[in-house]
Amino acid sequence: MAALSLGVLFRVAGFDIIYACQDVFFDRKMGQGRALGVSALFHVLSFLLFVAAGWMDGLSWPYFAGTVAVGALLVWEHRIVSGGELDRIELAFFTVNSYVSVSILAGVIAAYLV
Repeated sequence: MAALSLGVLFRVAGFDIIYACQDVFFDRKMGQGRALGVSALFHVLSFLLFVAAGWMDGLSWPYFAGTVAVGALLVWEHRIVSGGELDRIELAFFTVNSYVSVSILAGVIAAYLV
């Protein structure tokens, strides 16, 4: 469960950085490109930790199906804001992240039901 918890931590940190890009002071201090790069790194770590959690806990295929969906959604989230298209940040932050949460939850529940 530690890997799953760390995965959630990095997922939240990754999308929080995307959302923080709306703050001009933050953008000037860190730079939008660097912020999005750190966010992408956190999301890669998150995905890898989700995979590790499923493997370490011996979860069945539905968990990994949900994890693959999470990976695809995280890629989509970063494509939405790539190139500094922050006018679409609400789609990435609110909509896509809700899909990520539901996907990982559904995968965990389904793995224990199968």
